[in-house]
Amino acid sequence: DDETIPRKVRLTRLSLLVERIARAFWPAAALVAALIALVALGLTEFVDAYAAIALLAVGAAGALFLLYRGARAFRWPSHADAINRLDEPLHGAPLATLSDTQALGADDVGSQAVWNAHLDRMRRLAAEARAPRPDPQLASADPYALRLVALVLLIAAGLFARSDGFEAVTALRTPGAETAPAGPAFEGWAEPPRYTGRPT
Repeated sequence: DDETIPRKVRLTRLSLLVERIARAFWPAAALVAALIALVALGLTEFVDAYAAIALLAVGAAGALFLLYRGARAFRWPSHADAINRLDEPLHGAPLATLSDTQALGADDVGSQAVWNAHLDRMRRLAAEARAPRPDPQLASADPYALRLVALVLLIAAGLFARSDGFEAVTALRTPGAETAPAGPAFEGWAEPPRYTGRPT
């Protein structure tokens, strides 16, 4: 009916929007996820302050560049895009046809009857249209499955992350910036046997 087709068009535009956001911004999202995972898993324990700061700075610059590139490539789905997507699996592009006007023979009764019969057939076909599910098809854009690597890292970070991983990054100091001794510090207590009478 007249209300069903606009609803299908709206759902299709939403599906196209999800697809285009995923295609445009998955590289930036994957890089940010990998950086978060590395920090949460204790990046500062494996590299020194200079290397950690450099790695995070390069990662942040890379994420900003990928966001910029994604924003330039992103296109908001139009009504025509949704109509074309709905028409893809149907024969004769019925939804696009319903917006057409009769170019010739509008004054001829016979021609008008043929045109109306054609529109009725297109309406029946248009009623079979189904709003598609989002299908960003990222596998072709990401042949090495980097997005999945980032996802696995993020899941691992959620399961095994250090509680102070992010605090360690905010407390980063370059060597020589503070006078506190570097390296681990140990404190031990020994308790002599009771018969000696000596204190702990």
